[in-house]
Amino acid sequence: MSVARGRARRRDYAETFATGSGRRVLHDLYLFCMQGTPTADPHEAVFAQGMQRVFRRIQAMSRLDAGTLLELSDPNKETDDA
Repeated sequence: MSVARGRARRRDYAETFATGSGRRVLHDLYLFCMQGTPTADPHEAVFAQGMQRVFRRIQAMSRLDAGTLLELSDPNKETDDA
């Protein structure tokens, strides 16, 4: 992938999650993908790791900062007024 295409893709991710609805979806994905109940089942553990990996991809491509991640981690936090 060219540098220009990589930049365009990162910009697309950032723009997608910059809107109010995008922030709400991002919040939902964070809670769904990152909150795992510990399990002794190795298959469930690997599946949970896969979900976390998808969210980390979104995080990296959107360049989410620590403050945004902290905000997303609060299950009671609304992401906008809508």
